Amino acid sequence: MESDLIRVLHDHYKDSFSHIRDHEKKRDQYFLVNIFLIGALFFQINYPSDFLKALGQLTIFGADINIASLPLGALLSITWTLHLVFTLRYCQHSLFVERQYDYLHLLEQKISEAIGEKGVYRREGAAYLENYPPFTTWAWLFYVGVFPAIVFVSVAVLQYIEISSGPYQWPYKLYDVLMAIGITTSYVLYRLVPVIRKKKA
Repeated sequence: MESDLIRVLHDHYKDSFSHIRDHEKKRDQYFLVNIFLIGALFFQINYPSDFLKALGQLTIFGADINIASLPLGALLSITWTLHLVFTLRYCQHSLFVERQYDYLHLLEQKISEAIGEKGVYRREGAAYLENYPPFTTWAWLFYVGVFPAIVFVSVAVLQYIEISSGPYQWPYKLYDVLMAIGITTSYVLYRLVPVIRKKKA
């Protein structure tokens, strides 16, 4: 009976760990996409004509589309929308990974107790946290602190430039402001609100 319990816990642990790894890969992919989109926004807002020339023509379902003929404001709004969508996905996957690690540590504890060897089953728990490499700490700080700060500053600067000197009609600018608010709100809910709640608890 005890061996059956250990086997069930072990299989569940492996499945949970594999599930977390899949979400980590997706999180990293969305992270890179968001970095690219921030760069694209800077390019679009500061050098709109050069941006259109760089795109040239696209072939979609056999039809040639001249990107240069599309409105600048519409293209910029599309990029802002993509940035919001990928920000939401990035935050969702990041939160999932962070929430699941506590559960993974609990499974390790239960398995260690079941086999009668405390501390043996701890790959992602205490063993992982021992002698934590400085680079790993820096990478973690970049994900949870530096990158959101970069996004906040970038969005603020981009919005200021677009509103103050962008050659776009006001409906596009208003829409882009809403997208920017959505992006910053997502990071506030993802990073700042949990910290504030933890301090109040």
